[in-house]
Order: sequence, then structure tokens, then C-alpha cells
Amino acid sequence: ASSPRPSSSPCSTDSARKPSPAPRKPPQGSPVIAWIAVRIRVLTLNVWALPFGIAPLEAERIAAIGKALPEYDADLVAFQEAWTEGSRARLLAAGASAGYRHHWMRPQARGGSGLLVLSRFPIEAAHFQSFRVEGDALRLDHSDYYGGKGFVILRVETPDGPLAFADTHLHARYAKDTQSDSYFETRVAQVVQFATAIRTVAAPLIAAGDFNFREGEAEYAIWTGIGGSGDAAALLDRREATIHAGNTYRAVGSWVENERIDYLFSRDGADRGVVPVTVRRAFDEVQNIGGEPSSASDHAGVFAEFEVGGRAKPQTPPDPASLEQARAILETGLDQARARQKIEGGAAIATLALAVGAAKTSARVSRRRWLQGAAGALASCATGFGWLAWRPSGERIAGFEAGLAEVDALAAQEAPRRPHRE
Repeated sequence: ASSPRPSSSPCSTDSARKPSPAPRKPPQGSPVIAWIAVRIRVLTLNVWALPFGIAPLEAERIAAIGKALPEYDADLVAFQEAWTEGSRARLLAAGASAGYRHHWMRPQARGGSGLLVLSRFPIEAAHFQSFRVEGDALRLDHSDYYGGKGFVILRVETPDGPLAFADTHLHARYAKDTQSDSYFETRVAQVVQFATAIRTVAAPLIAAGDFNFREGEAEYAIWTGIGGSGDAAALLDRREATIHAGNTYRAVGSWVENERIDYLFSRDGADRGVVPVTVRRAFDEVQNIGGEPSSASDHAGVFAEFEVGGRAKPQTPPDPASLEQARAILETGLDQARARQKIEGGAAIATLALAVGAAKTSARVSRRRWLQGAAGALASCATGFGWLAWRPSGERIAGFEAGLAEVDALAAQEAPRRPHRE
């Protein structure tokens, strides 16, 4: 198990600590083209702070996470699933004590997104986008629809210049394989939206979060192929599972055992590069929390150091194969959303017809008051089906259509131009 930075190392007590200067010349054989200006430390963790007391020992675990922040000594920290007011307050207080004078969160709106970012650098701008395609409004046990999920792209001012830092949490997977995962198309739509957004960012970029996909899967290929970012752990060949059997909240033998779904990605900017130097798993040790052996969360985190400021490599165009793969999956999602809307719309009309019939019958047969109640109940059901058809399903259809439009636009930009003939 990895351990945080030893407590004997310099820990920040105020935001004046500068990132460690890197060597002016890269070591022989390094992929860096030119000298590097600064080294920046980044940490990401899904803190598993769910509402209604669903996650055990929330207050105690969040306190343990906050207490460890000075030991990691990161410059930027990305949290996910900080959905409760108490967890956000504890993390902000711990961050302030550890020298983080800047933060971003979105407590308003439905669910608030669960994202929280701590920064030693000034945050000059923030852009949050809700995912256009969300979860299933009927599945209260799969509550992603109500979580307000999305992504934020922050512009932070480092000693080397602007850096884009993104935090996200994609839709959870509730099945082991793609064939039985009913949210596969949803996640691909979210990936396309996020990857398209980062292509418009000129500054060097680091993206953190709980991506809920595995290396080798379609979502991973589409994300890297469209967005052009590199996986720090893969680039350094230091892959470690963030869902692992050593976690006290993961049952040995379950299908989610030993999966890598939390990542740190990076991508060069227009004028400066960003290169991962070290990466390791974080918050993976079992501690005494609340008087019992416990992990800090049901996920492990990821900690990495990046060198930022060298010569940038030209931005790669979107991978044509990734665009085609995304288009095919989005078209499937769109077809599914349209079919579901028809079913829900038909159910709304049929139920409303039954409600009208029951109301007419109750008007003629005054003694059968139960018919009046039935009519009211059916009318309520019809309203519910109608809402499902024209709100969640309508949003999904629009979201898939927007994703397809983005894919087509990217493909058109990168299509080779035919020579003009007189």
C-alpha cells in the first residue's frame, strides 16, 4: 500500500508555498522536449459522502481525509461525492488549515454535482457544465440522475502561468460488462461532452476524477482519442487499482474487485507542455476510524506530480476511429431514448384516458365514491408518465443529439480537404 508524503517533509502551512522548481534540463531520454519550469502535485479522491447516512462513518472518514491533506502536500486536490453539507464543511475547514486558500464547489442546483476542488493557486475562472445525458429518473437506487453530475474546468494561476484543472464524476456502472450495463451509452455521451470541451482549452490541462471506466474499454478509448489527453499511470506504467480488495468496504470476490476507475489525465497547452513525473495510489491504507479498522473511502485516490512549462507538442486531431465508435454508440443511445419516450408517452395517454373514464363514471354513479379516488390517482399517474416522457426522456434525446452534433463537427474539422479543381 502506498503511503502519503512522510510527515517530516515540508508541509504547507499557508498558501505562500511555491511549487518545487524542476531541473532546468530534462534527464537524458526524457519525453520532454525543452526545459521545465515548475513541478505541480495533484491529488484526486472520491470521498464517498452520500446523503441520508448511506455511507458509514462519514464524519469520521472525512475527518481522517482532511487530517492527511498536509502529508500529501498537493497543490491541487479534486474531490468527488462530497454530496453532504457536513462533508463539504469539514473538507473546506481541513483545507484551510492545510493552507488551501482557494476552493471551488457547487452546492446549489439538484445534487450540487458532489465536486469540490482545493487549490493553493488563485482560481481565475471556473466553467461548470452539467451532463446533458444523465441517469434514470425512475431508479432511485441508482441516484445519478439526482446528483447534478457534470464537470468543472478551472483556470488557476501558477508561477509558470495559467493551468486548466478539471474535476468530474461520470455515471456509475452497476454491471460488470458492457452488455449488461444499461448506462454505457449514458457514460459515452458524458465522455464526448467532456472531451469536446477540453479541446477548446488553450492552457495546459490536468483532468482528475472518478471516470467509472476501465482502461481498454470504449469510454477510455473515446476519451483519450477525442480529448487527446494522456493517462498518467499508463504513461509511467504505474497502474494501481483504485477499487481494490484491501479496502474494508469492498467485498472480496465481488465483480468490482481490483478495478482502476479513478484517474489523472494531462494534455499539453498551446504554448506549454505538461508531463507526468510520478504517480501512485493514495488513501489506500486501513486506519482506526471511529474505533474500528476502516478505509478512508470506498475508493483509493491517485496522487501525481507533473512538470509544467516546457515546450508544447502540437495538439493531436481527434482520432477518426474514436469518433466513429462514439457516433455508433450515441446513435444506439438516441434510438433507445426515443423508444422509451414513446412507451412513456403512450402510458401517459392511456392512463389519462382511464382517469377521464373513471371520472365520468363516478359522476353518473354518485354512491361509488371510490371511483372518484381512482380517477384522481390515475390522473396523477398520467401526469407522472407525461413528466417522464417529456422531461427526463426529452432531455436524453436532446443530449444524444447534441453529442452526435459535436462528433460530426469534430469529424468535419479534421476531414482532409479535397483539392480545388478549376
